[in-house]
Amino acid sequence: MVMRSFFLSSRQPLLRRSCQRPLLTPLRSYTTSATHLSPAESAAFSTFAQQNGLQLTNSKLLSDALTHSSFLKNSDTQNDRLRFLGHKVLSMYAAEHVHTTYPDIPAESVNSVVEQLTGPEALQAVGRKVGIPKVMRWKVWEKSIGNADNKVTSSVLQALIGALYLDQGAGAAKVFIVEHFFSRPIDASIHTKMADPKALLDAIVRTSKRERPVARILREAGGGTPAAIYMVGLFQGDVKLGDGYGSSREQAESRAVRSALRKHFKEEIKAIEAPSGVEEESITFFP
Repeated sequence: MVMRSFFLSSRQPLLRRSCQRPLLTPLRSYTTSATHLSPAESAAFSTFAQQNGLQLTNSKLLSDALTHSSFLKNSDTQNDRLRFLGHKVLSMYAAEHVHTTYPDIPAESVNSVVEQLTGPEALQAVGRKVGIPKVMRWKVWEKSIGNADNKVTSSVLQALIGALYLDQGAGAAKVFIVEHFFSRPIDASIHTKMADPKALLDAIVRTSKRERPVARILREAGGGTPAAIYMVGLFQGDVKLGDGYGSSREQAESRAVRSALRKHFKEEIKAIEAPSGVEEESITFFP
C-alpha cells in the first residue's frame, strides 16, 4: 500500500501537467515554410484576398496557400498540408450538398455528381475565375505533365480552402465553396447512369454504331512508383473528346471517358438504358 501510494502521488503532478496541455497547437503558433515575399508579391496577395472577400487574419496562411510546393524545390512546404485539408473539406461539403440537393440520385451515382462539382475541370474553372493563376508562386519542373499550370491552379485552390478553414472556420470555408462550386449549373439527370462510365460509353457506341473512341496516354511520369501520374486523352479520329489524369492508367482513362460523356454524349445518355451486368474493369478504350 505504501509503495502504491508513492507511485500515485508521484504521478499526480505529471497527470495534471498532461491534462493542461492543449490538444491542438494554437493557430498563432503556425509557422510558414514559404520564402520571404517581395513587396510586389505581398501587395498582389493582399489585393487577391480583398477581391475575393478572403479576410484571413493570418497572412502566413495565405502566403503558404498561394505558394505551390514546386516553388521551394527540395523543401518541406505547408502548401501540401493545406491542400490535403482543403481537399477533404471540399469533398465533405460536396457530398453533403449532393445528398441534400439530389435525393433521388442513387448512391452509386453520387460520386459522378461530386466529381463534376469539384473534380479537376471544376477546380481549374473556379481557380481561373478567382484569379489564382495571376498570383500563385510555382515553378515548372522537368517532369511536369502537360497543362501543369492547370494542375497547380487546382492544387493551390484546395490549399486556399484549407487555409480559409483553419483561419476562419468551417462556416467561412463552406460559404466560399457554395458560392464558387455549387452555384455552377449541372444536369444531374445524366449522372444516374454514369456510375460505370466506360460501360456506358461502350453501350452508346455499340447502339448508335458510331466510331469507337480510342484512349491514348498523352503524358506520364513516375511510372511504377507511388508518385506515378498519367494523362489520358480520349479521341475519335483526330478530335479529342475528353481527357483526365490519375495515379494509374485505368483511373486516368475512366476520368477521360467521364469527361467525354459530359461534353459530347448528353443526349445519348438520356436516350439509353444504363448497362447492367457488365464488368467496368473489363472494358477499355486503349487499342
